Amino acid sequence: MCLSCPHNWRGIVSQETASDAAKRLMEAKNRLKMSVRGEDGLYTCDLCHCYLPLKIHVPWIHIRRFQREETRAAIMAGKSDCWQLNG
Repeated sequence: MCLSCPHNWRGIVSQETASDAAKRLMEAKNRLKMSVRGEDGLYTCDLCHCYLPLKIHVPWIHIRRFQREETRAAIMAGKSDCWQLNG
């Protein structure tokens, strides 16, 4: 869903500028061979500001439990059919 979403935005975070923690998570994800088709076309969600190549592997129930209400409201306002809201 994120590949065709207009909120999959290249300009916020890239793997090159990600934090050290995000880089370590990407290394772990790659070691575990966790990937999806088209992952190289995922960037950052400009609604929740998460790095999508990592976010898509987080269980929906975990996202729902820990997502801040203001983030949820921003997603709802920008894309009410987002998988993060309706997982």
